Amino acid sequence: MDDQEFTRPYPDATECDKSIECTDESMVLSNFFDWLVDDKGFAICSLCPSGLYGADGEIDQWMPIRINPEELFADYFGIDLKLREKERKDILKWIREQQEEKHSDKPEPEVIFTVEGLDGK
Repeated sequence: MDDQEFTRPYPDATECDKSIECTDESMVLSNFFDWLVDDKGFAICSLCPSGLYGADGEIDQWMPIRINPEELFADYFGIDLKLREKERKDILKWIREQQEEKHSDKPEPEVIFTVEGLDGK
């Protein structure tokens, strides 16, 4: 079988393709995010009602939230991480199947020699 001859169609990789297309921009955002959090001490916060009342009514407060940067960036770029992982596994399976088919045409290797006498006889 020729290296370019594939017997099975390549699996869909839409989410993987999206990830590849935005790699450079994602790295810039990731570095900026790390700089803000690690070097400058900033946190991502969410506006949460405090339940406290002041002269002008209810006072809200900002609460830090824990967020996985990969999930945040995937959401920003419109990438479904679960689907991307499924696609990645499908691609790996496809590669293994292609390799198995490629090597299944070859005969089993012939035993050229054997090692005897290891038991001292």
